[in-house]
Amino acid sequence: NLKGDCISLTLLSYSIGKALNFNIYMQAVKVPIQVDRYGKFDYLNEHVNAIIYKEAIYQDLNKVIQNKLTIDYSPDTMFQRPGIQLNENAITARFYNNLAVENMNEGNLPLSYAYFKAAILIDPTYDASFSNLAVLYQNNGLRSSAISLLEYAVRLNPDNFLALRALLKIYEGQGNKILANEINLKLQ
Repeated sequence: NLKGDCISLTLLSYSIGKALNFNIYMQAVKVPIQVDRYGKFDYLNEHVNAIIYKEAIYQDLNKVIQNKLTIDYSPDTMFQRPGIQLNENAITARFYNNLAVENMNEGNLPLSYAYFKAAILIDPTYDASFSNLAVLYQNNGLRSSAISLLEYAVRLNPDNFLALRALLKIYEGQGNKILANEINLKLQ
């Protein structure tokens, strides 16, 4: 499979930049919430890119000014959007999370589970891995475990749209109007 996505291409750019001793880092780019369907599963479309800093010294101003070059493989985000710097663990967790979702969609549940667990072990603060693992649990009859994972994902990130939406569906299905209303307020 010779496809590339923003994570794999950003990792490649980052690795090359590090090998060349560039001052480079990776970032999660803030983009509008976009939910995509991958097979029968919904996922939140996030975006990452790499930034290279090059210091330029302007002697008449007696200052160091940082110039940066953005390496971005998506034409929609080529504009300078703010981002959150990611360390190597954070980007690796996102990479494994993507592999887990792909394998879940293809029906390879043991491998999907292994990738989700690897993502969680590498970066236990990445909420999407927990909410996506919850989908795997939910689809395999482990509803209470799925709810626990979704609630944990929301504690990590109160704005996790997919986790909130999944909890809303579960609470509505259980007839738990109080919790469903609380989630509905958060989604508005």
